[in-house]
Parts: sequence; C-alpha cells; structure tokens
Amino acid sequence: MKTYEFTLILKGFSELTEDIEDRLFEAGCNDALLGLRGGIPYLDFEREADSFLAAVLSAIEAVHAAGVAKVVRVEPEDLVSAAEIAARTDRTRESIRLLYEGQRGPGGFPVPLNPSSKTRLWRWTEVERWMGENGLLVAEPGETSNIVAAVNGALDIRRNASPQEARDIVIHLLPVTVDRIMDPTIMMMRSATSKGYRPHRSAHNPARETGQQSQLERSTTTFN
Repeated sequence: MKTYEFTLILKGFSELTEDIEDRLFEAGCNDALLGLRGGIPYLDFEREADSFLAAVLSAIEAVHAAGVAKVVRVEPEDLVSAAEIAARTDRTRESIRLLYEGQRGPGGFPVPLNPSSKTRLWRWTEVERWMGENGLLVAEPGETSNIVAAVNGALDIRRNASPQEARDIVIHLLPVTVDRIMDPTIMMMRSATSKGYRPHRSAHNPARETGQQSQLERSTTTFN
C-alpha cells in the first residue's frame, strides 16, 4: 500500500467544534487534519490505500458517514488559471502565456473553458496531457489528475441532479450497464471498500495551508 495526500473541501459547518472533530474521527477520518480556510472547512488527508482512487473514495465515504458535512470537491482542483499552470509546472506566467497564445512550443495548447473571460481557466488534465505529450513537463503526468476530475464530476452530478437525472446522465454518457447504475458517487464509494483501504493512526504532517486547524488524530484510547 501507498500513502496518498489530498484535500476534501466540505460544507455543513463554519466553526470547528469538539463534537464535529469526534464524529469525523470516529467515522474514519483519523488520518486527516481538519481546518478552516476563509470560513470553508477542509480535511487534509494522508491516507494509506492500494490506489489513489480507493483512498479518495473511502475518505468521502467516511466524511458522509460522520453526518456533519458533505464533500464539495477534491483538491488539487482540476480547473486552473495560467498562474496555477505556471506554479504546477515550475514555469513563469510569461512562459505559459507564450504557450497558450502559440508564440512558443508546438501549438495546439488546450482551449480554455472561458475564452472570452479576462481570467481564463483550463482543465488541468488536458493541459498536463498536452504538455506531457510535447515533452514540456519536468515529471511524467501523474495518475491523480484524471481521478480528481472524474470524482469531482460525480460530486457535481450528485449535487446538481435528482437521482433520476443522475441515472439518465450515467446511462447516456458512461459505458456501464443499467443494473449497476446508482448515485455516481455512492457507486464509486462502495467499490473503494473492496480495494484495500486501511485506516491508520500514524503521525500527520503539519497542514499545507494556514488557518484555523485541529488535529483529528489522537490516541486510540480517546474513544474507548
């Protein structure tokens, strides 16, 4: 098993309380750091699992089992600005501008989602794939980007569509049989439990972001 790092952005509370911490811990979020960033709650995970997907889905399942919050999205976010692309690829903003304007590189940079907007946004999965194919990445494209995009898409469907609408979307857009279709996130979550997630209580590194934080990891005697 490997340890995977990711962040879940939550909604459902705006203050940290001992009750919230306890319920998240007891539900299986003992390998996460709970915090607030601009009043928005989040959990920074370091989760051991057989795969990144299993780690993320089991974490979402644990949060929802706690009954105190819903998961809004997984980070690192798939939608990125030119500045974020520069940061993720260790390039300057000017270098990225020249690439997407076609003044440098092989051309064919992914089209932004909002080309008429002053602040353009791209899908990181598309940018990462294009840069990897053209030898412009320092490291090989990781396995996590596509998974984050897919899980966030499923979360969007569940949040914005009725159960029947979600079924219709999955039936028409995904290659799965009808008898396997249910709420997209729940469908993926249930598969995660069979893919080797194992909770652990190892020491957690300091949070990557500043803000109000509370360590969920405690000794196992706390809840005995």
